[in-house]
Amino acid sequence: AIRAGCLGPFGTFCRLALSAWFEGPLRKRSSRATADTQPSVGARMKRLVLFDLDDTLLAGDSDYQWGQMLIEAGVLDRATYEARNLEFYERYKAGVLDLSEFLAFQLQPLANHSRAQLDAWHAQFMTSKVLPMIRPGARPLLDRYRDAVTVIITATNRFITGPIAATLGVT
Repeated sequence: AIRAGCLGPFGTFCRLALSAWFEGPLRKRSSRATADTQPSVGARMKRLVLFDLDDTLLAGDSDYQWGQMLIEAGVLDRATYEARNLEFYERYKAGVLDLSEFLAFQLQPLANHSRAQLDAWHAQFMTSKVLPMIRPGARPLLDRYRDAVTVIITATNRFITGPIAATLGVT
């Protein structure tokens, strides 16, 4: 079953809850079905549940908030960064975003600093930005699907979102 909902053109809240059933590894199916190629009637199925991160599990956008935290820490210039980020966002909404150009912009702050510094900033980011953004219903919803294969999908890079997913109990 697929359920999706969107509200508002700006700061769009889009939620995608996609669940599917699958039966372990895929087996090659021939044009003639035989007993050994069909799932047994009592075969145990595992559920796959996908959750969108930004503006769904979080009440905001993790990439945007990462940039804001770097601005507040004095790492990035507010006027320059926000103008460029808005430009990319407008291109994204228009469907003409050059992903390579955006990634070069988005990942530049990561490339310019040591891993130790990045980890320190990320810890600050989690405390000051992410934890307050976790929607009250996010954890109970994720808990409801602990027996399923649960995946968080996002367009934001793994450096920013990996620790967020771990905090939510999704590895």
